[in-house]
Amino acid sequence: MNTANAMRLAFDAASTNTPKTQRTRLYAMVRSALNRKIGLTFHRSAWSVLRGKR
Repeated sequence: MNTANAMRLAFDAASTNTPKTQRTRLYAMVRSALNRKIGLTFHRSAWSVLRGKR
């Protein structure tokens, strides 16, 4: 969770100088990527747990 926090902080720092539209688009991209990564790891772990129970 610390890495995600650091990433967000770094991203906020980097996005302060960019125009609003570009910033929002970039932020949406980063957030979707993070969500995808989190979902992937969660699904994989849940899948492995379900598989192990069988």
